[in-house]
Amino acid sequence: MQTAVLMHLMAVDPSLPVPRVCQTLSGQAMQMIAGAAGQNHVVRLLTFLDGTVLGTAVEGVDLHHDIGALLARLTHALRGFFHPAAGHVLQWDIKQAHRLRPMLDAVEDANLHRRMTDLLDRFEAEIAPRLASLRAQIVHNDFNPHNLLVDAPQATRLTGVIDFGDMVHTPIVCDLAVACSYQITGQPQPMGDIAKMIAGYTSILPLEKAELELLPDLMRLRHATTLTISAWRAQRYPENAAYIRRNADASLRGLNALDNLGTAAGHHSTAQCGAPFQGVIPMTMVNAYDSSQNAQIDAEDAALIARRDRVLGPGLSPFLSYAPASGPQQRCLALG
Repeated sequence: MQTAVLMHLMAVDPSLPVPRVCQTLSGQAMQMIAGAAGQNHVVRLLTFLDGTVLGTAVEGVDLHHDIGALLARLTHALRGFFHPAAGHVLQWDIKQAHRLRPMLDAVEDANLHRRMTDLLDRFEAEIAPRLASLRAQIVHNDFNPHNLLVDAPQATRLTGVIDFGDMVHTPIVCDLAVACSYQITGQPQPMGDIAKMIAGYTSILPLEKAELELLPDLMRLRHATTLTISAWRAQRYPENAAYIRRNADASLRGLNALDNLGTAAGHHSTAQCGAPFQGVIPMTMVNAYDSSQNAQIDAEDAALIARRDRVLGPGLSPFLSYAPASGPQQRCLALG
């Protein structure tokens, strides 16, 4: 699947900064080679991407907007791609969060264990049913700073995306949640960089309101996944626990930041959007989304009314009305 997706991306968007598959002399994407001891090995050659790993660099001012835009470009290019292996069960896939429950016993902190249990309860009762109705496709699913390359240690632009090993078929907002979860900072406004990322993402691939509403909870679930799997693996491989738990502290900070913001802003956002903890995404973004949708609807209504008057004339106007259908982009014409 990784080979096939790189070939697909090369065909549909050659400007994406991803590795390229080099064909063999016989025109194949890979070759079976027999080793000296008789074992068969699959050999594949990829091009090298130059750059500095973002996780070791200092992020520039506009880089978060560009990260979001690049992820959206990649998602857009992947929407026509399918592979049977994409249906595999991957524990790092947020839609599989319910599978974390048997691992929770490895979380020794009682307070954290309770928070994780409550989050999984909420996932199964409220979030998972909503995920089923969202846009889904094969996605990268691991857009983290160690899989992104930049131009220099003082980063000003992105130069590459690597590691397609976590690809899976899942709602696209889960992919965005993974990327956003790595950008929560310890600053007074921990969601500031995420707001820039979402702005960059939506400049290429607009989000549906239902996706935006679920994004904070999906970010929390990503952190819960990291914390639970790390604890579970460390318990089984204690000799390697330090490496296994290397991301646990950052995930706990991210989860705490989301919970703290949710506590303060959730009541207001629930009244506004009907979605608990929507307030962890800056309300300016939600308001901007609503304003843009309303402006688009107003423009569409005006154009539709003008067309109606031009085609049908004034005779039927008292008996015609327009009402929302299944979405803000659709209209129903009703005869009264």
